[in-house]
Parts: sequence; C-alpha cells; structure tokens
Amino acid sequence: MEISNLNPDNTPVKSKGVDGVQLVAAGINGDAYVCGLIAKNTAPGANDVLSSSTGFKSFEALLSGAVTPGTGDNFTEMVAVAWSAAEADSAGVAAILASAVTEFDAAPTSPPVVIPNCRILRTIDDIVGAMWDGKNRIKTIGVRAIGVTPGQVNVVLNLIG
Repeated sequence: MEISNLNPDNTPVKSKGVDGVQLVAAGINGDAYVCGLIAKNTAPGANDVLSSSTGFKSFEALLSGAVTPGTGDNFTEMVAVAWSAAEADSAGVAAILASAVTEFDAAPTSPPVVIPNCRILRTIDDIVGAMWDGKNRIKTIGVRAIGVTPGQVNVVLNLIG
C-alpha cells in the first residue's frame, strides 16, 4: 500500500496539525447525522433499512440498550449490521444479514464463511462501522437481531455524509 501526500487531483494534502514528528490525521470531512434503527429477529424489508441516494462516507453503529449476552459461546442476543454501495438495496442487505444469522444462530460453518460488508455488535460496549473506499459511498445500511433467542434491539447510527 502506498501512502501519498497528494490528493487525487495531485494537489498537496493540507495537514490539520502536527504532534511531534507525526502528522495528525484529520477525520472524514462531511456532515454528521445520527439516526436509529430497530434490529428485529426477522429479515429487514424496504422500510427497515436506511438508504440514501447520495450515500455516506462512513458510519458507526452502537447499541442503544442492553442485550442479553448469554454464557460462553452461546450468545442470546447480538446485532448484525450490514451495508451496500447500492441505493435502496434492502434485498442485498437482507441477504447479507441472513448469512450472519446462519453463522451466528447455530454452530458456525467449518471452514468458516467470510461475510463481506457485515459487522457484529455483541455488547453495549461494542462499536462497529465502515468507511467508503474513496469511490463508492455506503448507500444502504440494515440491522438484524441474531443469536439464540434474539428480541428487538435499538441501534444508533452515527453517519458522515
């Protein structure tokens, strides 16, 4: 991976400050938003996901209420968070979340299945997220409750547009 001090248009990157000899990284530039989604134990439909025509540069998801962790590897409640670069892609996000249910509701597949564009929130202390790749913005985000006996879990999304 090559690190450049040039922007895509070959202009110099302006640093936001320095800390000793290290450049201080500036965060992603954009408008901040916050919203809530409800993670249910059923597949999300078109009205259960967040979608944007312009998309988001990044997001963070965190639980806004406690979940029941269970014991050992047997998690009672968790939340899967999935995203897509396509607008209104509720079917694509639902398919990703269905894969997460299969892998985390019962014994995982052996060898394990890698689930792209998916993160798992297991406790109230977890924060997960994703960032755009510099070309394709995140345009659809969905959540689903998974685990042994999941209920309904509220999820807060912090978004940068």
